[in-house]
Amino acid sequence: HYEPPFGTIDGGRLMALTAENGSDVPGFPISIDEVIWSSPVLVDMTGNGRLDIIVGTGNCWTVPACAVPYGNTHPVTKALYGWDHSGKPLPGWPIKLSEYTMASPSIADLNGDGTLEVVINSADGYVHVFRANGSYLPGWPSRVTTPSGPGSVVHYGTTASTILADLTGNGVPEIILPSNWEMVVFNLQGEQLTRDAFPSNKWDLSTEYTLGKTAAVGDVTGDGTVELIAAGARSGGETGAIYIWNFSARAQAGTMPWPLSRLNARNTASIGTGPSLAVSASPDGILMLHEYGTSGSVSFSIRIASTTGEAIEWQIRAPAFNASSTQGMTSGAGDTVTLQASVAGLNIQNTPHTLGNIEIVGTFEGKPVVNSPIVIPVRVLVVRELHRTTMPLIYKR
Repeated sequence: HYEPPFGTIDGGRLMALTAENGSDVPGFPISIDEVIWSSPVLVDMTGNGRLDIIVGTGNCWTVPACAVPYGNTHPVTKALYGWDHSGKPLPGWPIKLSEYTMASPSIADLNGDGTLEVVINSADGYVHVFRANGSYLPGWPSRVTTPSGPGSVVHYGTTASTILADLTGNGVPEIILPSNWEMVVFNLQGEQLTRDAFPSNKWDLSTEYTLGKTAAVGDVTGDGTVELIAAGARSGGETGAIYIWNFSARAQAGTMPWPLSRLNARNTASIGTGPSLAVSASPDGILMLHEYGTSGSVSFSIRIASTTGEAIEWQIRAPAFNASSTQGMTSGAGDTVTLQASVAGLNIQNTPHTLGNIEIVGTFEGKPVVNSPIVIPVRVLVVRELHRTTMPLIYKR
């Protein structure tokens, strides 16, 4: 971004918007000194039940042709960033890298210790594997190496992302990404399992042309074993091609934790939390107008929904209100609940009166969901006779 009138720095900006009305999530946006061309991943890295954000950067503000105004370059931070749900940096983050990374991170519990690891590849061909606290796993970083002829090798980076799946059959996921004309595979110790010299007795996953897209794994033949799939081209690059390699490892969800770009076909790139509770009311609360001398009650409606579409059980705790329903299971676009409260005796004008709080609790498979509970304060403002209400119009020239 480059917006001198608004005082923003030359670099990039991470936005987080509410689903209800598109307003900024508290703590966002976040500005950094480089563009963000990497796609973020949402994951509970700390185990507190809240989504964190993991994302790389890009390559612009050191490139004269990209920096705006052209040639207005400046030093940038080459790093992998991590923020919590409130926009605060995760402990140990950001993590400085050897080069920028435009790939999207892939995340899984690779070593089976019950905590998540983050995998990212940088433009200089290095692959990085980090713990949740920002420290390297033993054996990393490791650099992709592919033969370019007898006695010579290259270390080409890629903007494609890594995928994670067990190809050897030992139950531990490998790290897989394209480089140059072939697919490259690392084990958890950072050892390259594919050819890194010519000739070689390691796996040969070469193709006829450059590979530049994220690969995928799955059982495409229906025989119960894993296939690795890459999109590329035939020799010369004029004709597209799909390359498929078969491995003896069993195809099962537990050993293919990140099987394709951004985790799944829906591109959710989100793990570790399950569904999230959402309501149609602002977190700042509900403020209603009540005309002095009229009926002694007010009513309003709230929509309760699941952000992922998975049905969650909900319960409303609102002792100061009469609710049309106090519990249920979300479905479709959500459930609408109407609440009513007495305002009898509220005669002081032009001062908000607190009617009470509404607490909404959501659970999924017996466990609290993300954003639960949500507490909504409700206030009412007593006013004199209401003739009409109008919306202000703001016009920016």
